[in-house]
Amino acid sequence: MGNWTRERIAGFVAAGAWSGRIDATLRERLLADARLRRYAADETVYLQGDPPFGLALLLDGSIRVTRTTAAGLETLVHVGQPGFWFGELAVLTGSPTHVAVTAREPSHLLVVPPAAVQRLLAEEPRFYAPLVEPILERYALALAQLEPQGRNGPAARVATRLLVLVALQDAGTGGEPTLLNVKQGELAAMVSLSRQTVNEVLARLAQEALIEIGVGVITIRDRPGLARIADGGG
Repeated sequence: MGNWTRERIAGFVAAGAWSGRIDATLRERLLADARLRRYAADETVYLQGDPPFGLALLLDGSIRVTRTTAAGLETLVHVGQPGFWFGELAVLTGSPTHVAVTAREPSHLLVVPPAAVQRLLAEEPRFYAPLVEPILERYALALAQLEPQGRNGPAARVATRLLVLVALQDAGTGGEPTLLNVKQGELAAMVSLSRQTVNEVLARLAQEALIEIGVGVITIRDRPGLARIADGGG
């Protein structure tokens, strides 16, 4: 991990798809109040049910986002990669955190404390809408997963999740990344399928040249082709 100077952080934030298109004044205010934090591998960032953590940006490394049901079943919701913003729902609603976040590897986070966000909104209510935007984008992505999860087979579920992971990464980095830092076992946990079933699906997708499988990574080669599978067309 490199040295995160204020200049480097400002450039990273300005290059983001969401953070790069918001009002420059909002971006500057967020940066002025933000604090850099480092987490070791497997270190807890926050637990589900904790007070609001803050508006956070993953600068490097990766994180695991999990949710535990009332029955005590923990589900892997997402593997966040650099450029991923999170924590805004609890901050904006003042509610306890809805998920738990753990550093998957040594990681740096940029965190705007809840009090700073609330102070900003009290002074500039017009900034509420852009801060809500990432929540709405994730809601739309969550809806996109419902039909494949409930009606279609394993291939559609895996293809849909891969597309969602890429879309979330696009929203953070502002580019079109094709490399997903996700293990096959993690993907299996996210789509509620056995690892064997997911491995078989991934092998098929690789055979069709839609993806390429590496050690701990999956490279997306053909998004339209994956979308066809996700829609039940393959």
